[in-house]
Amino acid sequence: MDSLEWKDCMICFGLIAGTTLGVIFSFFFNIELVYGIASGAIVGYIGGLAVSIWNK
Repeated sequence: MDSLEWKDCMICFGLIAGTTLGVIFSFFFNIELVYGIASGAIVGYIGGLAVSIWNK
């Protein structure tokens, strides 16, 4: 697998995992669903970006 494809996969995986966790946390902590999705996506994107940069 090309390294650029791998980096894109990590960012997308971070977005998907973060959004899923945001939805779950919004139900547990009684937060608006939109805020849970947005904050989870931001955290997931930053996490995926950090992993893709770190494994350069």
